[in-house]
Order: sequence, then C-alpha cells, then structure tokens
Amino acid sequence: MVRLKNFLIKFVPPGANIHQIIDFFLTGSIISTIISLFFFVEYFNHYQNLFDTVGNDRVLLTDAIMPDFPLILGEVLIGFLITALCMLVFIAFYYAHYYQGGSKSIYLMKRLPHKFEIHKRALSLPIALFILSILFAFILALCYFAFYMLVTPKECLSPNQWQKFMSFFSYYF
Repeated sequence: MVRLKNFLIKFVPPGANIHQIIDFFLTGSIISTIISLFFFVEYFNHYQNLFDTVGNDRVLLTDAIMPDFPLILGEVLIGFLITALCMLVFIAFYYAHYYQGGSKSIYLMKRLPHKFEIHKRALSLPIALFILSILFAFILALCYFAFYMLVTPKECLSPNQWQKFMSFFSYYF
C-alpha cells in the first residue's frame, strides 16, 4: 500500500491529500455496487411473472415475455456515473490547489523544466479514476446481462437483446 501511495503521489499536486480522492472513489464505488444489486430485485420480480402455479408446480406461461434487459437494469448503475462525474470535480479542485496556501505551488510548478507537469498532476489521477468508474459500471452491466441471458428461459426472451444493451449503455455513458 505504501508503494502504491508513493507511485500515485506523482499524479497529484504537491501537498495535496491523495487519500481524499482515493477514499472518495472507493466509497462511491462500494455504494454504487450495493445500489446496483437492486437489479436482482427487479429481475426476480419480473421473473416470477413468467410462471403460474398449478397445484404445487410452477409452470411457464405460454405467452410470457421477459421485459428487455435495459428496462430491468433501469437506473441501478447511476451511482457509477455520479462517482465518475465527481472525479472530474477533483480536476478543478487540484488546479485550485496550486493557487491556495502560503507557498502558492503554482510558481514552483511553472519553473519546472517539464511544461506539462502541472497538467499531469491535475488531470492524471481524476481522469484515470473517471475511466475506472465507467469501466466498473460496464463490467458489472456485462455480468448482469450474462445473468439475464443465462437465467431467463429462452422462449421468454425478445430478440436483439445485445443491441438493446449496447444502445442503452451508450445512451448513459
């Protein structure tokens, strides 16, 4: 963990608290993942409607159609989008950090031989965490999609679920 901190310190402004952005990202990701689990609640509510009870047996209804995956997924991944957008706020926070305090590290950064050091330190980590948050959402959505396709009876699926999934995800992200 110390090695990771020493590596990441190169990607934040001098004197900035690296734990602040990491803790925010981790907390946002954990809360977003927990919220996304409501997909299963929504899925099983619709899944139950595919069956009827005859005696002690559950029988698949002949005209049962499962709602499309994007409708079931709904807004459960919105937490990842919010977390990603909050990472972009850190960019403004980091640029402002250069001008705050008594030392005004902006003057130091402008004297460095690498002209883009100030931008590297203000942009790198927030943009990397932004991309990571979107990637987490996409991977989780793929896992939920695989679950949807494997558990839902084939005769209850409407066609083109993959295209519907991709258009849904591109709309939000």
